[in-house]
Amino acid sequence: MKRITGDLNLIKNINELVVLNSIRNLGPISRADLARITGLNPSTITDIVNSFLDREYVKESNLGESTGGRKPLLLELNLPAFLMVGVLLSDELVSLVMDARGNILSRVAEDPAPLEDAPNSSAGLSMKRVVRLIRKALKSAGIGTRSIRGIGVGITGLVDSVNGVAIFSPNLGWENVNVKQTLENEFGVPVMVDNDVKAMALGELWFGAGKGLRHVVVFNMDEGLGAAIIINGEIYRGANGSAGEVGHSPMGDPQKRCRCGNSGCLETVTGGTALVADVRNRVLAGTQTKVLSMAGGDVRMITSQIIFEAARSGDEVARSSIDKLAHYLGLGIASAVNELDPECVILGGNTIYEGGELLLEGARRSCSQHVFGVSKRAIRIELARLGRDSSPIGAGALVLKRILGTGNSSLDQGIISPIMAMSKEA
Repeated sequence: MKRITGDLNLIKNINELVVLNSIRNLGPISRADLARITGLNPSTITDIVNSFLDREYVKESNLGESTGGRKPLLLELNLPAFLMVGVLLSDELVSLVMDARGNILSRVAEDPAPLEDAPNSSAGLSMKRVVRLIRKALKSAGIGTRSIRGIGVGITGLVDSVNGVAIFSPNLGWENVNVKQTLENEFGVPVMVDNDVKAMALGELWFGAGKGLRHVVVFNMDEGLGAAIIINGEIYRGANGSAGEVGHSPMGDPQKRCRCGNSGCLETVTGGTALVADVRNRVLAGTQTKVLSMAGGDVRMITSQIIFEAARSGDEVARSSIDKLAHYLGLGIASAVNELDPECVILGGNTIYEGGELLLEGARRSCSQHVFGVSKRAIRIELARLGRDSSPIGAGALVLKRILGTGNSSLDQGIISPIMAMSKEA
């Protein structure tokens, strides 16, 4: 076979990534098993592991099972060496400190209202608030900036993930805010920025309902509806970074105008806003429902949470509006399944968490009626396992992904494996 040569430093870095990922995913693990799984020479494994021990990336843990000789020492990640901050900037402001297993060391949260700046004013004040939020999480964890490997930020709205810029976030009143540059100047560590739904998807992929999978679609249903697509263990962004705007697919009511300016978007009939509007309209039309009394007799005080509570207590009006929402959500899921054939569809977002099985049951039923072929029998639809912390944990995972150089719990087949093969041949 023809020998393949390459940059030795590149090969060394790739081998280190392969070994580090294997320890993260499979640890505690012996050196012999690392050599067997990665295909690297035992001497290469020894050199890499010794380097990791010197840098305190890994540690030796309990003795493994003996096969007749001396019991092997097992290797696992030294979690304090891989601490990250994950931040969510959305309808809730969240900052947490986490380790490489997704364990949360500290968490602080704030209501974003009242905003400290209007859409047309400087974003500096709001960024100062984000800085304070991060410092609170660090203080709560009892660590300083030097203890973290980086900061990941998930932001609602349109985000330039390459340059770390919030291009347009109406919820925050932000337009072209360079979050990455501001936070890197403030904290002196790498900062990764992405859309909050894509961060949610990464969190579930690494630590939640998508762990171990490579083809996943994550739906986030809050006031509206968004999605993130994972193909081969990586987030699919599309040509312009806006892949996943399922809420603006033309599957809704053509008579209803969406906040995006178009009519008939799926978002007009899904999400908390659509649910509340539907029930309010029925109340104003004279339909009798306990939802109104639960809202203190004021139709303006009707919320999605009240509607779900009423449905669970047997209110037919609330239940029928929820079923309508679930039907359209199922249509959106079926469309994604027919086009992308994922292993699993994960549902998250505040409206999903409020509705729980009420929504999940109806969405599964609707989806099953519109899915084509083999996927009709195989598709899994699950709730986000990390719940409301999916996005901030996923934001922290952006940093971990940068460190480890791979996307999923399996080695990245598109980049790491081929170069690892090159290194073994060289």
